[in-house]
Amino acid sequence: MEERRHLDPKVQVIWFMPIAIALVILLLVGLLGFVVYPQLAVGWVNGTNFLLWLPLAAVAIAIPAFAWINLIYKQFTYEISETELVIRQGVITRRNTVIPYARIQDVRSERSLADRLLGIATLEIETAGAQMREEIILPGIANKDEFIKELLEKVEIAKEAHGMGEHTRKPAVEQLLTDMLHEIKKMSERVERLGGIRQNDRKELKKGEWG
Repeated sequence: MEERRHLDPKVQVIWFMPIAIALVILLLVGLLGFVVYPQLAVGWVNGTNFLLWLPLAAVAIAIPAFAWINLIYKQFTYEISETELVIRQGVITRRNTVIPYARIQDVRSERSLADRLLGIATLEIETAGAQMREEIILPGIANKDEFIKELLEKVEIAKEAHGMGEHTRKPAVEQLLTDMLHEIKKMSERVERLGGIRQNDRKELKKGEWG
């Protein structure tokens, strides 16, 4: 049985960034509001305590938020077996996504500026279903080139086993080229025969004129 793999730990930084940006904006807005309207602090805390409570409130929000993100990270695993890719995720509601290799049509990588700085990538796995195509997102992959190579090798083996591989398509292409060459040859022979007939007609006409 294949070992379950975790995403790169640095993906947690990517997930936490929107929360961090929101907290920084709230801090700046709070400080700006206190500078412009100092009377906002009157009635519940004095000015000194107000400036102290702002970062404390931000920390109180950031710690449980990052703890939740860490829990999401620990529950997000994937497994590359011999026949399928299995992705497991979810804390409260668990979701297992099973992707047979024969259904995978394309694997692409996408890297934002933060991804490039952290040395990770997000993979987009396109699959073909019975009625529509579906795209599976797999974030936080460190060695994307090795991962894609390993996955595509599994995909090729699976498609060959199902008669869908690259090697099984080659005979069809070769047969098509052979048929095209055969048709071209037949057309060439017809043109040559037609040219011979016309040449004989000219000779007959010349004989008739001189006769």
